[in-house]
Amino acid sequence: MDSLLLVRFAVSKSLENLALVELDALLRRVLEEGVEPSYALKSAIGTIGPFALVRGLSEAQAKEVCASAIFVKDVWEVLGQGSSHEECLASLSLTAHEKTWRFDVEPFGFGLSPEEKDGLRRRYRPPFRGKVDLTRPEVRYVLALYGGGPGMGPAEERVIIFGRLVSAESKRDLVAKSSLRKRVYLGPTALDNELALAMASVVGCRRGTLVFDPYCGTGSILVACALLGSTCVGADIDWKVIRGKAHDENDGAMKRRGDHGRGSYLDTPQAPPPFFDRVDDGQDDEQKDKDDGPAAAAAAGGKKKSNKNSK
Repeated sequence: MDSLLLVRFAVSKSLENLALVELDALLRRVLEEGVEPSYALKSAIGTIGPFALVRGLSEAQAKEVCASAIFVKDVWEVLGQGSSHEECLASLSLTAHEKTWRFDVEPFGFGLSPEEKDGLRRRYRPPFRGKVDLTRPEVRYVLALYGGGPGMGPAEERVIIFGRLVSAESKRDLVAKSSLRKRVYLGPTALDNELALAMASVVGCRRGTLVFDPYCGTGSILVACALLGSTCVGADIDWKVIRGKAHDENDGAMKRRGDHGRGSYLDTPQAPPPFFDRVDDGQDDEQKDKDDGPAAAAAAGGKKKSNKNSK
């Protein structure tokens, strides 16, 4: 294919710059060694919309990038573009076919009434003989409008793109799946799950790779790496963080989610096996409780004395 591609992002405002970092890393992974990614428009984020225009990928490579991405929403082949509808229509190149199809009008950052959208559909209506199918079309088209609404910048910054869907299969669903709200056990410094997934994606975590985190805490990075297919091993000097916390333990530095007898980050369904939870010196939990400090030792001594008196 090697045509111009519209890559649309789905990313929260605080992490929008990471979308381009991830895209760049994924492009370098699918391109031949030494070939630099080629952008017609590298960053529209923060100006007129969350997207990039990329050149030099085959359709198979575009699908591979989309399937590996956390921040990519979908990828479209650009069939026409311009800063005005006249310009976009003049550049539009369509091949007639008899497949079922769907055509959507999608403005970013501003709204259009149903009547305005219908007017644009009629104006751009593809000359296809196939039937319209809104549920399972064989081919999907979009008219993406950026920078065209009130307060969206001058006309020269507007981008109108008519595109054909190449792929909408990404790993974006893992953001919801790995939500911190679903964790059984959280430490005080639990890493944002979307950021952890982005880090794992950029470094190339996938099935067949091994990740070792020597300072894993409650395992946010390891959970993200495991979700992308890596085999994960974690260790931490604070054994309590890995061990979890019993129902009746009072530890102000930790948060326990759910009603469990004892929870650790391994109790979350987000972490597929194989997953190693602890590297320590072999001491049991009771011994480590005694080694936590004078206060713990005094408390343990008082408990023993109380038990002796009760006898």
